[in-house]
Amino acid sequence: MNCLRCNTPNEDGAKFCKSCGIDLNYVPSSENGNSNQTVNQLLLLMGIEYFIYLGWFILQKAIIPMFFKDDYDKISSIYKYFGWTTDIISVLTLLVFAIIVKNKNARIFLIIFLILRIVFLVGYRIFDKV
Repeated sequence: MNCLRCNTPNEDGAKFCKSCGIDLNYVPSSENGNSNQTVNQLLLLMGIEYFIYLGWFILQKAIIPMFFKDDYDKISSIYKYFGWTTDIISVLTLLVFAIIVKNKNARIFLIIFLILRIVFLVGYRIFDKV
């Protein structure tokens, strides 16, 4: 049996490495191996959110005013449903990532972000007439 730390050959029944003294029954945590995957998942999530809001911004600030200067009432329902759709996609994406992320700290961050996103969604979409 070789030591995981220093690769020194040890006897099969040995409990500790004869060179470095590490416990030979020690199994390294997979938390560090998953951290790169977690970072990649969070970056993907941030990219999805960025493109959703970039599309929303372009629609709201460039396309709508350019094509529908005086006819906003004609497209207001489409505009409203697009907003709801992007909000729901954003919440569902956060929920999926909160479920699949294995890192505990990242999961807590995503759940907090999900709760805040739902609060803003309710505040912006449901209480928009108040």
